[in-house]
Amino acid sequence: MTFFWLVSYIPIGENNMSRIFLDIGAHHGQTIEMILRPRFKIDHIFGFDPSPICHDILDRKFGTNPKVTVVKTGLWSKTCEMNLHNEGSQGGSVHEDYQTTCNPEPRVTHCKFVKASDWFTNNVSSDDEVFLKINAEGSECEIVLDLLDSGEYDKIKALFIDFDVRKSPSQKHKELELRERMKTMGINNMHVYMGDNRHMILFSVVR
Repeated sequence: MTFFWLVSYIPIGENNMSRIFLDIGAHHGQTIEMILRPRFKIDHIFGFDPSPICHDILDRKFGTNPKVTVVKTGLWSKTCEMNLHNEGSQGGSVHEDYQTTCNPEPRVTHCKFVKASDWFTNNVSSDDEVFLKINAEGSECEIVLDLLDSGEYDKIKALFIDFDVRKSPSQKHKELELRERMKTMGINNMHVYMGDNRHMILFSVVR
């Protein structure tokens, strides 16, 4: 089956380097609001979320902001449609066995996902300075492994990752797989983005 929502959203990196922040799992835009602060000097923010409930909230907050593009899909290792469990909550996940305590909603919604490496190929220039934050409720390793397999990860200056795979029995082994893969490849730009003070790492890296 072929899907047709993979498009370029704005021309970036054509003449000059752009500082780009990709917020994978934007939810209600909490991280976007912070990254919009002038101190971070980000040229453009892409906020990804597969949840239609979150799309409405993100559109209301950032629909008129020229520095923000709301991308109404999730990222994954292939372009497809999948069920999103607990859709709209902070624990919305494609994994049925995902164990969340973040106000789970008994809601399952069929949502769109784009192959991460395809999106990078079509929308990110190798000249751009790219900061990637992933809080994807158990999908984070799948996304990063796809970027590594394709070589698109080379475009990333810094990765901020929340290892939510720990909450999914079927996925938690992927954290070790990803860590070992990055170590073998000599990649050291990954920052663990977890806990109550996780935003503090952004202040020391995105500058």
